[in-house]
Amino acid sequence: MRASFWFAFADICHAQGVRDWRNDEWNRKAQAAYEAGLSKHGEEWMPPGYVRALYNLAQIHSSRGICLTDDQHLEQALPLYRAVVQLCSWGRDGWLFGYANMMLGHTLRILGEKETGTARLEEALKAYSFAFSEVNQQRQLDWYRSLLFGRAECLRLIGERETGSARLQEAIPVYEVLLALYDASTADLHRGTEEKLNQVRAAIRNRSAASTAGA
Repeated sequence: MRASFWFAFADICHAQGVRDWRNDEWNRKAQAAYEAGLSKHGEEWMPPGYVRALYNLAQIHSSRGICLTDDQHLEQALPLYRAVVQLCSWGRDGWLFGYANMMLGHTLRILGEKETGTARLEEALKAYSFAFSEVNQQRQLDWYRSLLFGRAECLRLIGERETGSARLQEAIPVYEVLLALYDASTADLHRGTEEKLNQVRAAIRNRSAASTAGA
């Protein structure tokens, strides 16, 4: 069976899985079908829909990793997102290049939150920077807000793990811009972001007080 048939079936399952996200069976079927189609890569050099299928498979791993609380799926998503970024940087599919970088950043951030180091968080910041280069705030507001949140969270987490306050200070204006972009329909997000911002400001005050007391 040609890759295009597998991709078409996978797309249907993936779309159904997005609608019925509590039922993992759709994502499981979509994953298997994308993998079957992508395995044709050696028979059909870069079959039609190959890069988009890579991206969708990465999304499925991300979704399953979050919904099933399975970090193995998140780990499997990383090389797929990286491959999409590399392939799109050659052909320069701006939309997919931006989205793949954003999702790479989100996945790295989620994994980095659970670790004590900062390597994944630093890589996530780089991915977000590439994604920002493709976003238009007016036309893609949700995407822009998602990138701002991801960047602010990475800076906060790195800052909490470092001894100085430079990264925490850097996070403040990002949170402030994000708060200004929320409206009545995103009241819960506004409240949660405000709490994060207050948390960062409190951490900076506490470090400053500790530094002064120790001087």
